[in-house]
Amino acid sequence: MRKKIIGLVCTLTAAALMAVSFTGCKNIKVDGTKPAITVNGETLNMGTANLALRFQQAETYSMLIGYGFAQEGYVWSSQIAAGTTYGQYFKDQVETSLVDQLLLKQHAADYEVTLTEEDNAAISEAAQAFLDANTDSVSILGCTKADVENLLTLYTYQHKMHDPVIADADTTVDEAEASTSKIIYARLPIAADSESGETEVTEERKQALKAECETVIEKFELMENADAAMAREMAQAVDANFSVSEGTFSNHSTSLDAAVVEAAKALKDNEVASEVVETEAAYYVVWMVAVKDADSTASTTASIISEKQNTFYNELLTTWKDASDISYSNEWKKLTVSDTDIFALPTPEPEEPASGTSETSAVSETSETSAVSGTSETSAVSESSSGSAD
Repeated sequence: MRKKIIGLVCTLTAAALMAVSFTGCKNIKVDGTKPAITVNGETLNMGTANLALRFQQAETYSMLIGYGFAQEGYVWSSQIAAGTTYGQYFKDQVETSLVDQLLLKQHAADYEVTLTEEDNAAISEAAQAFLDANTDSVSILGCTKADVENLLTLYTYQHKMHDPVIADADTTVDEAEASTSKIIYARLPIAADSESGETEVTEERKQALKAECETVIEKFELMENADAAMAREMAQAVDANFSVSEGTFSNHSTSLDAAVVEAAKALKDNEVASEVVETEAAYYVVWMVAVKDADSTASTTASIISEKQNTFYNELLTTWKDASDISYSNEWKKLTVSDTDIFALPTPEPEEPASGTSETSAVSETSETSAVSGTSETSAVSESSSGSAD
């Protein structure tokens, strides 16, 4: 049970047992005892704040590099706006999250949220595991066990406060906004005939493509029920360049082309549009599956409710911040996130299973997601790794 609670504690425990590697960081050692951020008289020291910053920096850096979203040496220095690097933007986001977490802790009593003995025991256990796995890095981070526990405590309050806070949100959903239609559409790109060596789309070519769409309409109309797999087979039998997909639209949102939606709105359940829909890039054949699809409408309703809850949550945090006294120390302001000092998580080496066994060495116990100031943080801990160190 305790391992499950640790898994829910915070983002940090996602790799609490994984050593964090630091490269080129000797020049940014900090005095963890110095103040960093003060909110309504409660001060977060540099050890706690720097730990939050560097761990999330390491986690983000490793993800961006690992998935090919960034190039080594050019992650944090990239410009996201005039005079603003991604590194500065990232630090600002961490700073905002820390302030939010302090405010959530300070308002916990308003929602009768407290930490249990089991929570505190889990926090202490996770903190010690992190320190044991990062003995070479603690002096650079400037943190102690108390600092790690403090950060885990903030994350725990954040997690426990989320549901009580959003319980006050107005989650009324307008039926007309949530009602969602489901369609099948066949798309044929308006492109030159490469087989004939044409380089431009002629009017004759357009007419030929449109005629193919009209043939597909006739085939679809012969089918009793809408079926995407069958529709794809039939359309591609006419022209292999057809792509067939399912899509949804509502008054709340859609990713479909406006012309496709407009044509679909005139249809009844299981009805095929008699006219080809033309856009600048393609021709479409539109088939209405259901004007009000039950599953899609339920999904849209859930999405609207989630948006309302997140908006309420973030607006409440903004209200609290506007009424708070918040300050930042010079020590905190001087910290930078740059490509000169790299914080990264090591790439785990694959383990070969023991001969004659089929046991899995690590099982992810749980995952929780909570939105804070428009962002989401995912927590997970590998349950069976709790005894490992370096």
